Amino acid sequence: MLSEPIRFTNRNQRKISTIMNRIAFRHSLRGRMLLYLVLPMLVISIVIIAFSAVHSLGLVRKQAQLQLRSLAEQVALEVEQSNMQLISC
Repeated sequence: MLSEPIRFTNRNQRKISTIMNRIAFRHSLRGRMLLYLVLPMLVISIVIIAFSAVHSLGLVRKQAQLQLRSLAEQVALEVEQSNMQLISC
């Protein structure tokens, strides 16, 4: 009775593939999920990471300035002490 192979699946696959090709990416579920969920989360994550990096670099810079100032004051004190010793001798 079955003289020809079943082509029903092949026809449906072709129809489905042509229908899928007609739907624009921005109108598809995948496109909308990407546009409304993934991209905003990505942008927010990048902004948070950038803000944290700028804030951390500011703190590191202030700490380095304090250390440099402390070192400069220490060196100046040592120089002044050695000058006072030379003057008093």
